[in-house]
Amino acid sequence: MLPPHRELGRSRAYGTARLASAVVLVGVAVGGLLVRTTADSRPSVIERSGSLSALVEAFTRGIPGRGSGAYASPAAGESEQLGRAFTALEHGNPGQAARDADGLGYDVVRLEDPARGRFLILRERAGAVQRRHWGLFVHRLDARSQVAIEVPHPRSDIASELVGLELYSYLRARNLLIAGAHRRANPDEGDVAHDPYSPFAAVSRSSVRPGIVVVQPHGFDEHRASRSGYGEVVLSSGERRPRAIVERVAAALGRTGIDVCVFGAGRCRDLGATTNVEGQAARAAGAEFLQVEIAREIRVDPRRRQILVAALASGLRP
Repeated sequence: MLPPHRELGRSRAYGTARLASAVVLVGVAVGGLLVRTTADSRPSVIERSGSLSALVEAFTRGIPGRGSGAYASPAAGESEQLGRAFTALEHGNPGQAARDADGLGYDVVRLEDPARGRFLILRERAGAVQRRHWGLFVHRLDARSQVAIEVPHPRSDIASELVGLELYSYLRARNLLIAGAHRRANPDEGDVAHDPYSPFAAVSRSSVRPGIVVVQPHGFDEHRASRSGYGEVVLSSGERRPRAIVERVAAALGRTGIDVCVFGAGRCRDLGATTNVEGQAARAAGAEFLQVEIAREIRVDPRRRQILVAALASGLRP
């Protein structure tokens, strides 16, 4: 069940440009993208061949920072509308997704990456005058894993988006969700891990069901010196009693020499993800949830990050 919607901050109106000419089919190359439009100017899918990594890196470079005020509150029903668009992607209907997302200022991109696979992507419209900064949402068409990677705190948890992208690629996982603003972009909103009304949370809810494993990489740095015994990585399923998936991943990380703390039984007491809204929704839907809190020295070191990602993937595989 979706939570009842609340009235959220400011609401912005977004118009959609329409073509006046009745052309049967037009292909226009803009910045390497092939944009197709039809006679009745219905929203269509942008076709692109290129690198998923480059697309994600360009997106994360544009994420607004702390105190920017750039995160736009969704109006009533908009979060659920974006969730429906992502559902359409997962069901193989990008045309419907484009129609659902159009009025929200989002496009559907079909990306062919020769190195990484085929993807359908919900991306905020390039060149928009007003930006919402809700996130980037990727669905893999040739997934080999039912894992969904979610990065709720890019830019805030430095390099957590790199962990997410690398794990997504390593597993050839199903979905990749990256939030669109710093968790403290606005004074009272923007932290999508704790806001059930955000578009990010709605997209996550739309895709969870039994068999899905939601993995969120985070970073813990603040006051770490006072967190004796927390180690380099903290694992949690959002519950006091860790699930089997937590134990499997902890064992895989331990074999690499990474110092792991498993939340529960009084350990790592303030990094348990017990209030994480995506975790709550995943468990309610019968899916698994794993929060991975990672020390900065691992996140920013490519060699150690590679070791971490390989170990996580080993523990996540059934």
